[in-house]
Parts: sequence; structure tokens; C-alpha cells
Amino acid sequence: MSTTAILQQRVLLLNGSTWEPLSVITVPRAMNLLLAGKAIVVEESGKFIRTVRDQFSVPSVIALRTYINVPRRRA
Repeated sequence: MSTTAILQQRVLLLNGSTWEPLSVITVPRAMNLLLAGKAIVVEESGKFIRTVRDQFSVPSVIALRTYINVPRRRA
């Protein structure tokens, strides 16, 4: 699979301590959250992104380190 195809994949983003689904985000956004220390990997996809100096595992599910309060909409 090409790097472009891997970068277009989606990653499930879970909330902090409750692990409720928050959103589905792109691989680049997920990698930014991971490298900034704001999220942890819950499940890996088994694919890798290679750079000149490193190789990064592509996550399929990540969770934020902190809880985000999401207001509930009335039905």
C-alpha cells in the first residue's frame, strides 16, 4: 500500500478515561496527537510510515490522555 493511501485512512479517536468514541480523524492528525503526547495508541493497523530516519506504526484506534467534556444534545 502506498504512503498516500495510508495517509488517507481513518483513525478512531476515543475520549480520555471513558474511551467513548469522539470522532474519526485522519492518520496525519492522529500522528500529530501522538507525537505531541496528547494521545496513546489503543490498536495498531499493522502498517508503517517510513521517513528518512524513522519508521512509525500507523494506529487504527487512539485515545486522548485527558477527558474532553462533550455537551450532549437534546433529542
